[in-house]
Amino acid sequence: MKNTTFLLIMKFIAMALGLVVCGAILAVAGGFVGGRIAGENNFGALGLAILGIVAGYCLGNILGMFLIKKFINPRGSILLGILGSVVGVVITVTVGIILAPDINLFFWIALIGIPVLCLAGFYVKK
Repeated sequence: MKNTTFLLIMKFIAMALGLVVCGAILAVAGGFVGGRIAGENNFGALGLAILGIVAGYCLGNILGMFLIKKFINPRGSILLGILGSVVGVVITVTVGIILAPDINLFFWIALIGIPVLCLAGFYVKK
């Protein structure tokens, strides 16, 4: 394996880990903000907290993409990565509303789908 192939693989792994870590940090913050909007003693705060988690995870993926692009400079398109992340959120919320799956399935779809579509959008050839 060539040295350049190894570097490309390491940049991809760093990009994937950066998306997940930044997404997790902002997902926690989004959950707190979403839960505080409706108040502490309101059952609607649970739904807003869940939507805050998904929105925070999406924004964290976008922030992670910017940070990784700035520090290790992988080849890819930021705009298509943002589009992929937004499409991941739309798919997650659509599955959550229309199919009404178990909440665990909803979070697994968000946890896997958003970064995968963000990475796919980032690395797609123009």
